[in-house]
Amino acid sequence: MKTADSLEQRLRQLREDFDNSFGRPWEPKAVEPNAILCFIVGGHRFAVPLAELQNIRSAGAIVSGPSGSTALLGLTVLRARMLPVFSLMSLLSICRN
Repeated sequence: MKTADSLEQRLRQLREDFDNSFGRPWEPKAVEPNAILCFIVGGHRFAVPLAELQNIRSAGAIVSGPSGSTALLGLTVLRARMLPVFSLMSLLSICRN
């Protein structure tokens, strides 16, 4: 029964590690120093060093509200934090075609 005991112990450790991971703060992963993200906004090409980015994700629910900025699209929630969502086209002064 040594195999069953070691499997049970391994499962117990995996469950504990999984549960404990929710209590730890998010830690950014290391990226290659010259790695970049290339993207297009309004037909213009841009590149940003990955080391400068904190997060990339699909837009979830964006809640709009009153704002003095045309670039501010609204707010979203990520990892229990409320974050502003901006329009890159507005920030970069790019007109829609």
